[in-house]
Amino acid sequence: MSRKIMAFVMAALLFIGSFALFLPISVKAAPSEKTYTFSDLKSTMEYGLTSSVNGDGELEISFQDQYKSQFYAIPSDIDPDTITKVVFDVTSGNAGDLAFKLHTQADYDSDNKGGTPVSYGSPTIIPDTKGCKYFSIMSMNTGTTKATVASVTFTVSGEGNPPGDEADALEAPSVEGENLLKNGNFADADVSMWGAEIENAKITTAVSDTPIVGDITTYGVIDGRTRPYDCFGYDVTDIVENGATYAYCFYVMLTDDYNGAPATQRQVDFAPYITSGGSTNYLGSYSPEISGSSSQQLEPNVWTKFEGTFKVSAAGDIEKVVLRFLEQGENYGEGDCVKGKYYLTGVSFINLNLGSKTIEANIPNLKDAFTKDFGADMICGTSLSGSEINDKVLMQLVEKHFNAVTLGNELKPDSHLGYSIRGTEEATIDGQTITVPVLDYSNAERYLDYFLAWNEEHPDQQIKIRGHVLVWHSQTPEWFFHEDYDANKAYVSPEVMTLRQEWYIKSVLEHYVGADSKYKDLFYGWDVVNEAVSDGTGTYRNDSEGSSWWAVYKSNEFIVNAFKFANKYAPANVELYYNDYNDCTPGKVEGIVKLLEDVKAGEGTRIDGMGMQGHYDNEYPTTDQFVSAATKYGAVVGKIMLTEVDFKSSKAYDGTAATLQGEYTRQAYRYKAIYDAMKKVDSEGLADVTGFTVWGVIDGNSWLQAYTGVGGGVTDGSPQCPLLFDDDLKAKPAFWALADPTQLSPETKAADVTQAMVDDFALANKNSFSGEKANVDFYPIWNEGQLQFRVDVWDVEQDERDSVKVYVDKYNSKSKGIKTKMVEAFRKDVPSTDDGKYTVIINVPVDTAEANAVVGFDIVVTDGDEVFAFNDNTMSQETSSQYYAEGMLKPFMFIPKGTATIDGEMEDAWNNAVEVKLGNKTDNPKATATVKLLWDEQYLYAYATVVDDDLNKDSEQVHEQDSFEIFIDETNSKAAEYNDATKQYRINYANDHSFNGEKCTEENESTFAKTTDNGYIVEGAFKWTEITPKAGDYIGIELQINDADSSAVRIGTVTWNDITNQCWSSPACYGTATLVDSLGSGQTIGAGTGTDTDEGNDGNSKSKVGLFAGIAAAAVLAGAAAFISLKKQPEDEEESKEAEAPGENFDEGEIKSEAEEAAEEAEEAAEEAVEEAEAEAEEAVEETAEEAEAEVEEAVEEAEEEAEEKADKE
Repeated sequence: MSRKIMAFVMAALLFIGSFALFLPISVKAAPSEKTYTFSDLKSTMEYGLTSSVNGDGELEISFQDQYKSQFYAIPSDIDPDTITKVVFDVTSGNAGDLAFKLHTQADYDSDNKGGTPVSYGSPTIIPDTKGCKYFSIMSMNTGTTKATVASVTFTVSGEGNPPGDEADALEAPSVEGENLLKNGNFADADVSMWGAEIENAKITTAVSDTPIVGDITTYGVIDGRTRPYDCFGYDVTDIVENGATYAYCFYVMLTDDYNGAPATQRQVDFAPYITSGGSTNYLGSYSPEISGSSSQQLEPNVWTKFEGTFKVSAAGDIEKVVLRFLEQGENYGEGDCVKGKYYLTGVSFINLNLGSKTIEANIPNLKDAFTKDFGADMICGTSLSGSEINDKVLMQLVEKHFNAVTLGNELKPDSHLGYSIRGTEEATIDGQTITVPVLDYSNAERYLDYFLAWNEEHPDQQIKIRGHVLVWHSQTPEWFFHEDYDANKAYVSPEVMTLRQEWYIKSVLEHYVGADSKYKDLFYGWDVVNEAVSDGTGTYRNDSEGSSWWAVYKSNEFIVNAFKFANKYAPANVELYYNDYNDCTPGKVEGIVKLLEDVKAGEGTRIDGMGMQGHYDNEYPTTDQFVSAATKYGAVVGKIMLTEVDFKSSKAYDGTAATLQGEYTRQAYRYKAIYDAMKKVDSEGLADVTGFTVWGVIDGNSWLQAYTGVGGGVTDGSPQCPLLFDDDLKAKPAFWALADPTQLSPETKAADVTQAMVDDFALANKNSFSGEKANVDFYPIWNEGQLQFRVDVWDVEQDERDSVKVYVDKYNSKSKGIKTKMVEAFRKDVPSTDDGKYTVIINVPVDTAEANAVVGFDIVVTDGDEVFAFNDNTMSQETSSQYYAEGMLKPFMFIPKGTATIDGEMEDAWNNAVEVKLGNKTDNPKATATVKLLWDEQYLYAYATVVDDDLNKDSEQVHEQDSFEIFIDETNSKAAEYNDATKQYRINYANDHSFNGEKCTEENESTFAKTTDNGYIVEGAFKWTEITPKAGDYIGIELQINDADSSAVRIGTVTWNDITNQCWSSPACYGTATLVDSLGSGQTIGAGTGTDTDEGNDGNSKSKVGLFAGIAAAAVLAGAAAFISLKKQPEDEEESKEAEAPGENFDEGEIKSEAEEAAEEAEEAAEEAVEEAEAEAEEAVEETAEEAEAEVEEAVEEAEEEAEEKADKE
C-alpha cells in the first residue's frame, strides 16, 4: 500500500478514536501557586495562528509556521515582581516544539518581543527578570504546529504588592526620556505649576494605600470646580519649541461624583491650546497635532492611561502653550457637565527630537493622474487643519500633489462661534432685528490667506477650497440653540432658530464668497449639511443621537432651510453638497436618498451633489456596494464626490514592522478598487464623479490616530496607517495605486473555498481572470484531505503547450524557497467545445484542510506563448509563495428537519439537530458557543449554548451587549445588499431583541433566553417569509455571538463562517447550508469547526453512506484521485521537488498502469478501513451493527465502481 493511502487510512482511524482525547482536565493549585485556565486570561495579541478556548478553558492553538506567537497578559492579581516559576500544562502536541516566554512592558512594546526570559522546548520558566507583564507561546517548527494548553500555573513568593493592586493593571509609559514637567506624580505638596486653568477650583495632593502605576502612590486632586473647563493645567510656554513633537502620558480617575452620569459626561481629554499672534487655537482629539488615546470615556473609580504625541506648531511666535487635562462633559456640545472631583498622576511630557524631512520631488504629481482619468476639472484634494499650515515641508507635499484643500475644523460652526460666546451684537434678518453672537473668522483666514497668495503666485497650479461645514449636529456649541445663548435655559422656538440659522449662513457665505470678499474666487463648493442621517435607523438623526437641531425642530425643516438659505446667499458657481459617512451601508443609503429627494423638493433650495465621505476599511464596502450607492445618489443629484477618504487598518496589521508592508499592499489595492469603481460610475454615466479628497496628508496626522468613537472613526485603539504618505512624507503603495498602479506589488487576492462532497462544484464560488486571448473561470472546493479546482478556460486557438497549473502552499507561509505542491493538467488530454472552452478538474492533496484554515494558492494558465496567473503576475510561483492568493476554507452544513418548542428546554427534537461550534474570532473574545439547528415548513430553529462568565448588557449600542445573532438569507442570494429574504436577528441573554432587515420583525420570531451557571442559552424560532422550504433547498446562514466585558465594552465576536464582520450589511458574507429531511448517511461534512454531521436522504448526494462507510469510501476515491492530476508528484513532502522536474508527464500507458495500481491499493485500503469501521461500529452501537454493515457494503461497492470508472478514463 502506498504511503499516501496508508496515511489517509491512518488519519481516518485516528479520527474515529480521537474523541477520547477531549476529556476535561482539572489542575489543582498548591498553596503557593495560582493556576488559571485560558477562560480566565486575556489574550492581547496573536499572529500567524488560529486559536480558541474550549469549554474547559483549554487553549487549542494551531500555529501556521515557525515563530508565530500568541500573547497573554499576566493576571492583575499577581504581582510581577513575586513570580518565581511559571508552568504551562501542555496536554496535547509536543511541548518540545514550542517556546514559552515572559515579557516586560518594554520587551512587549518592542518590535522583536524576544522574551525575558525564554524557555525553549520546556513548559517551565524560571524568571530572571522582575516586572514581567505578559507571557507568550511560540512555535519553533516550520509548518503547522498544533497544541493544547490546559492551564498556566504561577508560583509566587508571597512578597510585593497585595492582590488586586492597581499597579498590575496599568501599563507604564511607552516612551522613556527626560520629563519636562515638574511634580508630575504630585509627590510634592507645592502644586502651583498645575494651576493654569483652575480659577476658583482647588488642587491638592493625596496618597494611595497601594501603588497606582509602577511605584507611584501620590496623585493630584481637583475639587470645587464651578466651570466645565476648570481643570489641571500646566503652562509649558517656556519649555516647548515651535515645530517640535512631544510624547505625553498620564493617568486619570473619576470619583463617585460621576456615578450614574452618562458616558458623554464621563469623558476626559488631553486638550492643550496654543496662543500665537493674538489668536488661541484650542486642540483636541480632532486635531492633527494630537495623536493617541487623547480622549476617553471613563468608569468612575478606575485609573485609566492616556498616551500619545503632541506637535507644537504655530504660524508666528508662540505666546502661550498650556497643557490641559480636562473633564468638560457635554458642555461644549450637547449638554451640561458634572464638574466633579477627579484625580491625575504619572504625567510625563518628553521631547521626541524628530529630525528634518524632505519630500520626493521626482515622483508624479497625483493631481495629474486624476485629471487624466476624469477631466481637467477633477478635484484632487486633501484636508488640512490646526497648525499643519506652519509645516513648510508638509505644505510642499500639498502644493505638489493636490489642487484642492478642505479645512478640517476651521470652517465649522464652533470655529466661528467660539467655545463660549464672545459677546453679542444686533443684526437684521428678513426685516427683523435679532441679537446674535459675535463671529470670529481668523482661524480660517490664516489658511485662506496662504492659498490666496499661492494662487496669485502660481496661476497655473491653483488650489481651491471646499467649505466644510455650515450645519452640523456636532462641533456646534450647545448655547447656540438656547434662549439668551445660555445652555442652561430652554431651547428656543423653531421660528427663532430659523432666524439664527439664516443669519449664520448669510454671514458666513457673504464673508467668504460674497461679491465683496477677497476669497470669493477661492471656493469651489460648500458642505451645507453634514451627517444628518442616523446610522441606526436609516432615517433622520434625532435628538436622542445628539442633534440639538432636531431637538428644536422635531423635523427635517432645518435641513431644507439650510439649502434654501445657502442657495440664497451663495453664488451659482459655488456648488452645494450634502455630506455623510457610512455612505454605502444599505439602510443608511436609503435614508440619504430620502434626504436628497426632500431637499430637491423644497421650495427655493439648490443641491448640486452628494459628498460620500469615504471613511472605509479593508473589507467594507465592496466595489459593488460602492457602485450601487453612487448610482442611487447620482440618480437624484447628478454629481458625487468622495470627500474624506481614508482606510482603517485590517485586523492583520498589529503596528509592527513585520506586518506593515503587507498592510500597505492591502490598503493600496483597496484605494485602487474604489478609484476604479469611481471610474466605472463616471464612464458608464451612472453619476458625474467630480472629486476625490483624501482626509489628511500624512499618516501620523490622521484623525484616525485618536480613537474617540466619532462616526467613521476608530473605536478600539488599533494602529492605523490610513493615508497616501507616511510620516517621513514618502509615498506609500496607496499613492502608487492612484498615480501609477503598475508600480504595485501583486495583490494578495482572496477566494472562498467551499466545503463540498468530492467533485461537487454546485456551490463553489466563481473566480475569474484573463490573459490577452484566453478567459478563465475557476471554482474551488475542499473536502477531507484535499482541495479541488474546476477550471474552465475559453481559448479558441489550440496549442500543444496549453495547460493549467495549480500551486498550493498549505501553510500560506508567504515565503521564498518554501516547498509547495504543483499539479498540472494539459488541454490535449481533455475535450474542447466548439467555442474553445475546455475544463480540467485538478485535485491537490492537502492534509491541513479544515474549516476556517487559510491556504495559499495560485493558478497559472499557459496559452501558447503567453503564460498568465490569477495572482502572482511576477510568475515566481515555482520559487516563492509570497504572492499566492489566499483561500479561506469555508464550512458547510446540513440542517435536518424537526420542530422545537421554544421554552429553553433541550427536548428530544434537539437530539436530531445539527450542532456547530463557532470558531472565528474577531478581537479578543473570551466567550465560546455551540448552536443546534432544525427546520420545518414554518420556522428555522436555533438553540445556542454560550459559555461566558462575564455577562453585560449596559451598552447603549445593542451589538456591544452579550448576545447571540442569527443571519438568514432564505434564497441564498449572496447579494451585495439586504433584501426581503435577508434577516439579522439579535437576542441578548435577557431576551431583549433587535433587528436588521425589512422583514426581520418582532412578529417573525419567538425566543427564550436564560442565564446558566457558566453563561446563557438562547432558543429561537425564526419564521420563513419568502419561501416554503423543502429538503434540498440551500439557504444562506451565519451565526455569531457578541462578547462584552464588565465595563460594557464589546471585546470581540465569534462566528461560524464569516471573518469580515460585515454580515450586518451584506448577505454575501453568509455561509451556506442545505435543508435535509434528516441527518442520515453520508453527511460527514460541514458542521463547522470541530463538529461533524451525517448526510440525509435528501437526494442530493451521489452516494448515501454512513460515517464509517464514508471514511472507507473516501479512502477508495483518494487512491484513484491521487493519479488523476496528470502531474507526477513526490510521494511525500520529504522528497525533493527537484527529483521530478516540473512539467514531466506520464505517457498514457504509465497513467493507466498507475491508475490501476492506485485503484487496487485503494480497494485494499478500503477493505482494511471497512474492517476497522465495522469493529468500531459494533463496539459503539451494537444494536445497529447490521444496518451499518449493509451501508458499508453498499459504500464499498459504489466506491469500487467509481474508482474503476476513473481508472478506465485514464
